Amino acid sequence: MQVNNANEEQKSGFEVEQLKKDFAKIIQLENVKVVGLMNIAPFGLEKDVLSHLFDGVKNLQLELKSEYKCEMCELS
Repeated sequence: MQVNNANEEQKSGFEVEQLKKDFAKIIQLENVKVVGLMNIAPFGLEKDVLSHLFDGVKNLQLELKSEYKCEMCELS
């Protein structure tokens, strides 16, 4: 699943709060298996800002895995 955690208007993907809201429905879809999250980070940001964004997606992955007892081993 693509995560647009920088909330860039020109990029697609789920905003964090929307994914949290919709995740229970998504994992119930018969022909969909969520295997991980992919961060859509902006270009040109400082390394520490990018690191913060990627940490946020990692934390989101851990939160969703814990709450919904699902496997999501991929993270990019």
